[in-house]
Amino acid sequence: IVACELLEFSVDRAPPYVALSYVWGDSALRKPIFVGTKQLQVTENLESALNHFAEDDKTVIIWVDALCINQSDDVEKGVQVNRMGGIYRSAAAVLVWLGPAADESDLAL
Repeated sequence: IVACELLEFSVDRAPPYVALSYVWGDSALRKPIFVGTKQLQVTENLESALNHFAEDDKTVIIWVDALCINQSDDVEKGVQVNRMGGIYRSAAAVLVWLGPAADESDLAL
């Protein structure tokens, strides 16, 4: 199971981080992850991306909209969505996740 921590920084004072751009996938297909001690259900595709980009021997700071924006608060969501351009521009890198390889799609890339 993916285990991570939620850290809070202002964009202008954040340590180097990567932003994850991904396809949410079927919202009905959920997998558990741990954020601190709390278990959350995230889309299967997000769980797959977090597993794929995790590195056992070092800390990776990843900004992920589904975890960094309170999805149940429409007011906060509206404010944060307007900030996403700056969040992606300020990232050290942007990772793109379309999903696990299928039908030899990894050969095309």
